[in-house]
Amino acid sequence: MTASTDPPALFHPCGLVTMTTDFGTTDGYVGAMKGMILNHDARLRIENIAHGIPPQNIIHGATTMSAAAPYWPKGTVHMVVVDPGVGTDRRALVAVAGGQCFVAPDNGVLGPTLDRLGPFHCHQIERNPDTEPFLPVDLAPTFHGRDLFAPIAAALASGSLSPHQTGPRYEPLPLPRPHPLRRGNRIEGTILLFDHFGNAITNLRREDLPDACAAQLPRSETVVALCRTYGEVAEGEPLALIGSDGYLEIAIRNGHAEKGLRLHVDDKIQVSES
Repeated sequence: MTASTDPPALFHPCGLVTMTTDFGTTDGYVGAMKGMILNHDARLRIENIAHGIPPQNIIHGATTMSAAAPYWPKGTVHMVVVDPGVGTDRRALVAVAGGQCFVAPDNGVLGPTLDRLGPFHCHQIERNPDTEPFLPVDLAPTFHGRDLFAPIAAALASGSLSPHQTGPRYEPLPLPRPHPLRRGNRIEGTILLFDHFGNAITNLRREDLPDACAAQLPRSETVVALCRTYGEVAEGEPLALIGSDGYLEIAIRNGHAEKGLRLHVDDKIQVSES
């Protein structure tokens, strides 16, 4: 992931803000951020992508944003707040890629999205003469979602602030996640997360794999063939397939692979030709 050295990309806001957080929906956190945005401009439209990211799970937040971002219109401002480092010296950023704008902590949560949409430009968010009018005098050290990201996102979405005005350009941090490993005639992948259905999402993409292959499950002699659809195996049977976002998944037809196969995040999956 490398930021473009070309002149800053133009961003033309369309008045749309999305939110992706690990805040859940049972407390007032999401509502407070929405209120902050609408207080800036009540004409802005706010849409939720996800608020059920597991707490502090940067990889899950990054994967969710990367899966959703390509399908939003140009001019959208995406606010991504999965921020275990809130209140520390971690930086906050604004990035522009694919005609869209992203506001987030600089902890790698935007890495896969920027790789997918690139080229991109990134600016550090600073308190400066351009951003000062939009920021509270005192930022709560534990709630930058409300006091930093929401007002900056609102200002960007309304056209009151341009990305380059938020601060200097710089290179954001990459997402710290495991890479596929080749071991002889096998390739080793890692389970990154589980989706709502209990499917295990790995770090292996279709282009990493042989045309015909099978995956061996961890702590088991079970080997599952790579299928095209869930319907290629009997109900309750495990399978491997390439999910809609292009990554190898381990699933159970009409079942829950995480529980049924006793899988865990960071488990290794061995894939070989079949």
